[in-house]
Amino acid sequence: MISGTKEDTISKLKKAKSASRKLATKSNKDRSQALDLINKELLNSKDEILKANVKDIEEGKKNNLTSTLLDRLMLNEKRLLSMSESLKKVAGLPDPLDPGRR
Repeated sequence: MISGTKEDTISKLKKAKSASRKLATKSNKDRSQALDLINKELLNSKDEILKANVKDIEEGKKNNLTSTLLDRLMLNEKRLLSMSESLKKVAGLPDPLDPGRR
């Protein structure tokens, strides 16, 4: 959702950055399992996400976002399922951090 303070957003971004550093030290299996968990949570939270997105779109319109930005912001079931499929594909890719691949 768009709502929240700038400080909330900065705090969430810092937590995400910290989590990404920790995840980079894990095995490919652990990273793939994390992606699988994210995918499950995405699907389990689909209705909540879509409801929040409606509010985001309304807020974006009030703030005069361009139609292009609104389209990028807009989620629907098809887009969420596409995200889910993408997460599955990434989880199944070879280890991008494997030193032998460089």
